[in-house]
Amino acid sequence: MVKIAIVSLAFLLGAGMVPAQAQDGTFSALRVEPNPSIEGQPVRFVVHWSGCGYTGSLPTVHPNGAVVVVAATYSGVCGVPPPPVDVSVPIGPLAAGSYTLRFVGIDATFEPAIPDPPIDLPFVVTGGVEPVGAPTVGSTALAVLGALLALLAGTGLHARMRMPSRR
Repeated sequence: MVKIAIVSLAFLLGAGMVPAQAQDGTFSALRVEPNPSIEGQPVRFVVHWSGCGYTGSLPTVHPNGAVVVVAATYSGVCGVPPPPVDVSVPIGPLAAGSYTLRFVGIDATFEPAIPDPPIDLPFVVTGGVEPVGAPTVGSTALAVLGALLALLAGTGLHARMRMPSRR
């Protein structure tokens, strides 16, 4: 029995087969962008995908009230693992409110496929308008303004010195 396991392992390694990383290594840097977002603004889910699993197809999105489920099917075994990639999944515009994105990785290496424990990410969609920053003045404009004030002060002092005193 041990010989069969060793031969099987040697065959897999010899054939260039590398097992996929665990869920923690296959999927990382999970985030919702932008967060918070504005009502009507497109929201997307971004995941850093490494290892053997990414096939080039986007995960599926299933909105269910305040919970948005994103399911990604991956394979646990491949040849040479492809380079890591950030995968952006469009969720779409949502109404104002508090939401939870539930990400589920599904390991389809063997039949039946096995879902990984879900990962929940809270995010918010606000009902207001996007905040506009206060207007600022660049350094060149400040330098010109300073020069004009200095010129004005110098002109005022010069005119004052030319006036006769009233004593």
